Amino acid sequence: MSERSVQHATIVIERRYPASPERTFAAWADVAAKARWMGVSEGALELDFRVGGEERHRGTLPDGHVYAYQAVYQDIVRPRRILYTYEMHLDDSRISISLATVEFTPEHDEPASSSPSRAPSSMATSRPPAARRAWAACWTRWARSSSSGIGWADSSSSQAKPGG
Repeated sequence: MSERSVQHATIVIERRYPASPERTFAAWADVAAKARWMGVSEGALELDFRVGGEERHRGTLPDGHVYAYQAVYQDIVRPRRILYTYEMHLDDSRISISLATVEFTPEHDEPASSSPSRAPSSMATSRPPAARRAWAACWTRWARSSSSGIGWADSSSSQAKPGG
């Protein structure tokens, strides 16, 4: 029997996109756009984007392990903030429970609809190194996704702050 442990950390990943907060927020709320940048097929992603709604997907990793992701949206303030909790499972074991907040803010003092957006994401997680790598990869795919109609360039930074 393996020993269970808990490691608390806050991870901050920040991206800047040449799109308004409204357009950046929409990439989270639309199932087709989100499936593209999450790297899952649209049919495999269940998305009920509302407070209390859930998001789910599962798949098989290249090494043959099966992962499952399940999130519950706790707070949504269009087009400024998304707060959700999520669990990650690997095969039959829960490996992480996290609280995540994504904020969408204009980059400058211009009207939000015409200003590039800044999207910092922070989460409290029980597996900080793995979570940071996984989410940084998702945000990079998001930035490179030309099919989302946003056409973002990726000028990004990420860091982890242990102990939150």
